[in-house]
Amino acid sequence: MVELIDFDKDEATQELLGYAGITEPYEELISSASLNVLCQSVSDCEIESIRFIRPAGSHPGMRAGGVPIEEGSSKIKLQDMTLPFDLEILVRSGDTRHRLTATFIFECRKMDEIPENEYLLEIHDQRDA
Repeated sequence: MVELIDFDKDEATQELLGYAGITEPYEELISSASLNVLCQSVSDCEIESIRFIRPAGSHPGMRAGGVPIEEGSSKIKLQDMTLPFDLEILVRSGDTRHRLTATFIFECRKMDEIPENEYLLEIHDQRDA
C-alpha cells in the first residue's frame, strides 16, 4: 500500500477526470500508473510513498480546451485537458531507496467523443534516500 502524504482529495478534479471517462480515484491511478512507468526501467521497484507537492488546480501547466456550447456563450464543451501534479516519490528497489521529484500528467483528448487518455510521469530529479 502506497502512503499518500499531503494529499487532499479534490472533488472538482475527480469530476473533471470523470468527463474523460476516468472513474477510478485519481490518487490510486497516479500510484498505479507511476509504478507501471517506473517498473519499465527497474522491474523490481516498489513505491513506498507519494507526497503531493502541487495539485493540478494550482499548477501552471493545467490546461483545458473546447468549443462554446452555443455562440457567444462563456461555457464550453470540454474536448481536451492537461492536469499535472507535482510529486515527490519515495521508491525502493532491493535495499536501495531513491527520492524522485516528478510531475504526473493526465493528458485527456477527445473528451466530447470517445476519450483518449494518456498518463505521463516526468522525472526531474533523483536522489538517494
